Amino acid sequence: MKIVPGQAHAHFAWLATQVPAAGVVGVDGLVLSVLAASTLQSALSARKITLRTDLDLFAEIWRDRPALPAAEVFEHPAPYIAMTRAAKLACVRTQSRAQGADWHWLSTLDDIAWIFNLRGADVSYNPVFVAYALIGPSSATLFIAPGKVPAALKRVLLADGVTLASYEQAAAALACLPAGAKLLVDPRRSNYQMLKYVPAQRN
Repeated sequence: MKIVPGQAHAHFAWLATQVPAAGVVGVDGLVLSVLAASTLQSALSARKITLRTDLDLFAEIWRDRPALPAAEVFEHPAPYIAMTRAAKLACVRTQSRAQGADWHWLSTLDDIAWIFNLRGADVSYNPVFVAYALIGPSSATLFIAPGKVPAALKRVLLADGVTLASYEQAAAALACLPAGAKLLVDPRRSNYQMLKYVPAQRN
């Protein structure tokens, strides 16, 4: 996955001037896009400033931090959909092949909800749910917290070729992509830290 840094955002350039040379900047890589991380790294590297993205600084001080939402997801059915789930997955695979890729990774909740024709209640005033998705040549995996998908919906998803895995298994799935596989991601809409699990030869 070759990322071309964009023009540094003003706050990235400002940050580079405020941190001492050879210092360290810590950012939670799960909330930083691949493109933003590349742009920030470019702004910092001129002053030999290290970027750390393996930190969750809020975890150090937010003692009563709530768990991930547990609301169930539900089917977004006809006549409210323009394409079936199977048709959307087939379209994703076609477009991935056109880009020379075997697999497509999604971490944006609106894209996942749309492709899988599912809706949720994890974000206020937005019918999405917390999940990751990995779509391969003949498989599609939805990484979501256990208990969020009702049994009847699990059977419907399985019939459409969609398997479920726990949310925490997403990193391991990326780390175990087949040798020689090519992974398609949108650097503007994929978080940086998760993609660090992908072996370099599969990027």
